[in-house]
Amino acid sequence: MPAKLSLRSYLAVPVIGRSAEILGALVFGHEKLGVFAERDERVAAAIAGQAAIAIENARLYEEAQRAIEVREQFLGIASHELRTPLTVLRGYAQLLQRQIRRGSLDLNQLPGVVEHLVESADRLNRLINELLDTSRLQRGRLDLHREPADLVSVAALVLERFEDVPERTPAHSLVLDAPAPVVGRWDVGRVDQVLTTVVDSAVKYSPDGGEVRVSVRRLDHHAEITVSDQGIGIDASDHAAVFQPFQRVCEDKRVTSGHGLGLYIAEQIVGRHGGTITLDSTPGAGSRFTVSLPVDAKVSADDAPRRPASTGSAPS
Repeated sequence: MPAKLSLRSYLAVPVIGRSAEILGALVFGHEKLGVFAERDERVAAAIAGQAAIAIENARLYEEAQRAIEVREQFLGIASHELRTPLTVLRGYAQLLQRQIRRGSLDLNQLPGVVEHLVESADRLNRLINELLDTSRLQRGRLDLHREPADLVSVAALVLERFEDVPERTPAHSLVLDAPAPVVGRWDVGRVDQVLTTVVDSAVKYSPDGGEVRVSVRRLDHHAEITVSDQGIGIDASDHAAVFQPFQRVCEDKRVTSGHGLGLYIAEQIVGRHGGTITLDSTPGAGSRFTVSLPVDAKVSADDAPRRPASTGSAPS
């Protein structure tokens, strides 16, 4: 082949996908003038059509392979996470079964056993809900049902539920800082879920106690909720990871383990509201989550319920 060709004739046809996306082009050249005719253009267009099909099929195959990998990872992790609370439930149930068969049921131990059973059942229920939400998110099917609501009332209910959770100790102080109602149109249940997750993180990452403060404000056209703690903090290199599914960033054995799904789901819920959630944290100096949600200017304080019904449950 000559090192350099002096091309005088060109024929170019686009490679167009099914959705009218231009994937590329096929370009032909010849050193003679007037070589390409209408018939050549039709042939080139047919080749371009076959090339488009091949490219899109390759893309679909790659996406399918990635989906299979994600599914296998999801199922593997879900099975592992489900096994722990099920093992606890089975263990205590078998203990009660043996004592009943032997006629040696210890009524003094019964309240503690029942408490463990309820805690494990609650943990299992929460994990199942998180796995279902994760599945919906990956399929793009997590819908919002917006209604007028006061974020201050939602935050008050969340903190009320945390008064008796196992992770909360007498050394923890739960504070709501909200000088005025903040009203807008949101999915109340999902916002409750976000606040529950963030407050749960604040309590867990404060094994020595301290203040957990929830502040609610309206700033211009958005509502801002901040949840701050005085706990062990999170290294800057791990800030992004806390919002990824099945990620745990704390090696401190005093911090009770979670499923690694809550904050991932919370970020997705906030994003579907058109808002943002950010983390500001330094090891040894506590953490501060900030949730920003757009406010519908057409909604007034009179449109929101004074005290919404409880829509969630504190984690166990």
